[in-house]
Amino acid sequence: MIERILTFLVCSLGCVASQSNDGAAVGAGRRDPVKAFCIDFNWGPGGPNAFAAPGLWAEADPAPHVAWYAALGADVLQTFCVSCNGYAWYRGDVVPEQPGLQHDFLREVVRLGHLRGMRVMGYFCAGANTRWGQAHPELSYGVPAKTHIPYTDEYLQYLDAAVRDAVANTGIDGFMVDWLWQPDRAATGGRWLACETELYEQLMGHPFPGEDSLTEEQDREYGRRALDRCWATIHDAARQTRPDCIIWLSSHSPMHPHIVDSRMFREVDWLMNEGGDLERLAAIRPMIGEHTRLLTCLANWNRQDPTMVVPAALRDGIGLYGFTKPRADSLLPPVDDYLERPVVSLTGDERNIAALARAYRGLSLDAVKNRDGEFFTPAFRPMFDGQDLSGWSTAGNWVVGGDGTIALEPRPGESGWQRYDAYLTTGRTYGDFVLDLEFRFEAKGNSGVFLRVGDPASQVDTGIEVQILDTYGKTQVGHHDCGGVIRTVGPTKNMVRPAGEWNRYTITMLGSRLTVVLNGEQIVDIDLSETPMADRPARGHISFQDEAKRVWYRNVRIMELDHDRGPLAPSAAPPVTRPRR
Repeated sequence: MIERILTFLVCSLGCVASQSNDGAAVGAGRRDPVKAFCIDFNWGPGGPNAFAAPGLWAEADPAPHVAWYAALGADVLQTFCVSCNGYAWYRGDVVPEQPGLQHDFLREVVRLGHLRGMRVMGYFCAGANTRWGQAHPELSYGVPAKTHIPYTDEYLQYLDAAVRDAVANTGIDGFMVDWLWQPDRAATGGRWLACETELYEQLMGHPFPGEDSLTEEQDREYGRRALDRCWATIHDAARQTRPDCIIWLSSHSPMHPHIVDSRMFREVDWLMNEGGDLERLAAIRPMIGEHTRLLTCLANWNRQDPTMVVPAALRDGIGLYGFTKPRADSLLPPVDDYLERPVVSLTGDERNIAALARAYRGLSLDAVKNRDGEFFTPAFRPMFDGQDLSGWSTAGNWVVGGDGTIALEPRPGESGWQRYDAYLTTGRTYGDFVLDLEFRFEAKGNSGVFLRVGDPASQVDTGIEVQILDTYGKTQVGHHDCGGVIRTVGPTKNMVRPAGEWNRYTITMLGSRLTVVLNGEQIVDIDLSETPMADRPARGHISFQDEAKRVWYRNVRIMELDHDRGPLAPSAAPPVTRPRR
């Protein structure tokens, strides 16, 4: 009973704050920047397309999901009314629930999210719905993981009923409308269904001219009218059911001629550029309603740099949103996993999540969390002064060029593919760190970056080697190929460039966890305690290997993560899975 009362009070206060802060009964929300995220159930194996099979993720437990969003610092949790496979995430009367749904997921997420002061947003995909396409083959261009549904009267009646049911019966604060686009003509092969030619005549007032005779102007005008009608259906269904329902439009191309300067721009509460760049948001700002709020998106597919986008968005009062698909257990790694590793050491969605977790806490993107739960701000420092090899030791044959490049020059009589004693080794030892450097090699080049070397006289047996080798173009790669960790694991992808070109390594040692990024792609993420390297010391020297093949290093720098605070705790979490679109 007490919990019900608390839920009612939180929901009531949230509604009051939403209206009073915006001065609009439509509930466009608080004026502080939105801090949103989505663990995206749209994607996963098993469906007839790239969409998740019906029932995939159906075991998801609302409590740990809401706890994860809260740990991230999000104030908006975006989950699903109906996902792209066409099944609902709550037990309703219009759309069948996900097969095997173990919880009344959406309703329970709303209840728990409201208790934590978060708004909970649902989701509808306007242009793609696998179940609809399978049930109505005459009203859909098949079921590809692309927009495939014409906005016929029959489909809009279904969409209207689905929106009204979710808004009336789940407690959501609003919902995202995604993929509000015309059918993908490339996916349809340019053909038009009979139902869509009839819709064309209905909207345009003249006969369909034929697939080969349709002009660009006609297609554009028909597209605008079809999308405008779909938008009106969604808008009216939400507003008539609950006037303060927030409608959130996601568009990867907000300047597309079908939607630019449209009615939906003026009426929508939240408008997001899923492409992530802020330039297009600036361009459409004059086209939006007075109450409309702008958001931008961080996701691996749009390739935006969060270290650039996040500060700029916060400065301009633009909301932030990120998403990625779940791990096998329907969740993501603990948020501390992203906070304990520097943003600069991560790639893809891990990098985005790490940046958002800091921004949502009001922290610098450079902040790192130590094992005591304290944040500090480490920084990179150069490991060479560009003049000489001070701080390093070697038996010879390493030279510093005039441009600060360090090069291996084999001594007389030495030939490649044989280990020599002239490793270039730091005098200091290091525990947890991010090592960032560039390297290149001659044809058939061979070297290696050694980490935590316990005994410089026995580099191979007391250190951990990340391989440098001329394996450009090799399709099957293992632990001895470039990017591999010798005697441990090969790279997930061959990212090395041809001989003579510069490559970049970003190598992170954090407790027993080792991650390797080569040329912008994370190719290794392992727990060394589960490998033949488990006996290597937790602290040691850093070295570059001498194999008597010419190799060059430059811009070598290190960020120490332990300092006087002790090493950060290793993470037991597996790596994050990859993105949706």
